[in-house]
Amino acid sequence: MFSTTGLRCALLVFICFQSRDALRLTPEQKDLNQNGVDIDLMTVSEYWNKFGKQNMLLSKVKTWDECLMNTPLVVVDGERSTMKQQNKFIEILKLARDTSEVHGDIAMAGIAGGGDAYGVIFYLACREKLGGRKVHLFDTWEGLPGAQGKEDDGFKQGAYHITYERFLNFGEAYGNKYDSYTGIKGSWIKAMAHAVTYKGLFADTMPDALSGSKLALLSCDGDMYGSTMDCLNGGASHLVPGAVVYQDDYYSFIGNYMAVQRYREEKNISDGISPIFVVPFTAEVEPIKEDRTMCVPPKTNEGGKQGNCQGIRYEAGYWFQRET
Repeated sequence: MFSTTGLRCALLVFICFQSRDALRLTPEQKDLNQNGVDIDLMTVSEYWNKFGKQNMLLSKVKTWDECLMNTPLVVVDGERSTMKQQNKFIEILKLARDTSEVHGDIAMAGIAGGGDAYGVIFYLACREKLGGRKVHLFDTWEGLPGAQGKEDDGFKQGAYHITYERFLNFGEAYGNKYDSYTGIKGSWIKAMAHAVTYKGLFADTMPDALSGSKLALLSCDGDMYGSTMDCLNGGASHLVPGAVVYQDDYYSFIGNYMAVQRYREEKNISDGISPIFVVPFTAEVEPIKEDRTMCVPPKTNEGGKQGNCQGIRYEAGYWFQRET
């Protein structure tokens, strides 16, 4: 969670996280508070150990790692732009990188505040990898829909509600950051020209919106059984070989887990051909291939009862589309 009492800054140089080790801001970094964006300082020493050196300026960006380090997880007025914790945020950026050479669009369903979607756009634009593709963004911006079956017992209609106006506010904050970086070609307006938003239920919007499309990345963050099935049915048929399906709550809610398992069974997607990798809650461990002899899926749709593998908490899951 973000600290509300710790140091606060507007870092336009790197992602900030919270930990025992606080980064000291240089005078140059402090002077970068030009856009009035209120950002929590959250540092994670293991993040830097994993992804590169500190204080890497975007005027020298040349590599994926440099762009990753400089892609912000924005917080405005104390509110996070995404409900994903930092490890899942980083993982979806890495999946966007891994599929950047796969010819196809990106579809992200259940974006709420949009921090993950803006992050993907920011990251790919930093490396000039948005050319020729659209980024389709889906949400009701009204919170969760009502439960339609027993698989979604425990979910409350309207939960996780983020308004469309707030989504736009976060986008403006990302734009201010992007346009302040001298090392990136183009503008945020040009990057966002690749994005299209669709307001409504996944079942009502995705089939028509994606008709005729080919997808390199499909991100489903619907929490519920029904929404997850709607996302998969609306988007997965458009995946090309080498594409990836990301499921944000695969090991968080039993409804989500059941939907993924049922969809894969119906489509004859085997673990041998397209195994599922589960994403840990903490950055201290890497995603692993799901092994049912040591992994226990979630048992309910109640928060705080996530699945685990050998006692380590896991939350998201993903698999790559293979030719059959």
